[in-house]
Amino acid sequence: MIELNPAESSSDVKVAEKSAKKHFLKNKVILIPILIIVADLIIAGVLLSLAARSASKVATEVQSAYDQRQQTNQTELAKNIPAVTAADHLKGSLAAPVKIVIYSDLDCSFCQSLHLTLNEVVKNYTGDQVALVFRNFPLTNLHPYANAKAALAECAADLGGNEKFWKFLDLAFQNQNPQTDETALATLASTTLGLNKSKLTQCVKDQKFDQKISAESFNAIESGAEGTPFVVTIANNSYTPMSGDIPAETIKGLIDGALK
Repeated sequence: MIELNPAESSSDVKVAEKSAKKHFLKNKVILIPILIIVADLIIAGVLLSLAARSASKVATEVQSAYDQRQQTNQTELAKNIPAVTAADHLKGSLAAPVKIVIYSDLDCSFCQSLHLTLNEVVKNYTGDQVALVFRNFPLTNLHPYANAKAALAECAADLGGNEKFWKFLDLAFQNQNPQTDETALATLASTTLGLNKSKLTQCVKDQKFDQKISAESFNAIESGAEGTPFVVTIANNSYTPMSGDIPAETIKGLIDGALK
């Protein structure tokens, strides 16, 4: 663009106009293709933006459908869970309308956290309302000593009964150390809970409960477990599967809803 000074003479203006016209015509051939390219780029950008939005929307819909299917599948799989019986490790009544079945690993940090959460939540209810059910699911590929510690828990129950079993769980989670074997835990169980250490360790060596632990682990997988902790809440003939370190509010909401 040529900026004209108003004080210039008319002849100068005409000369300037001719110069400007020649300049425009000379560059016209260059400008038009450039404008076409710019316009194409703008259109392409808009189309790409729309395509990206469309792809994002599709991805969201696919993920939503997948999540819904997964939830449906997990709910159906959860029905494979073996019925709770007097042979289970129960904290609460077998007749309680709400049963929370926990498949757990004593060396799993999320299991440790959930154990503490559940202990706090159930304090708000009676044993006739809510029962906790503990089952073994040691992930030995991640925690090489988890199976022996699960066996130690079963041996604690065998020697001291159901009450000592739950106290042993508290002790095991409070002193959780995936890097060490069951020896230190057996010593703690002996000094803290009054259980005979030699009998505990011999029970583990005899593999008395290995088959039970394997069966419960297989049950967990059949019921939809993909890791630990895996929880199935049973109430009013419905099965609600959950995984991970579940918030107290979520658990309390399920219990309250079931007890209405």
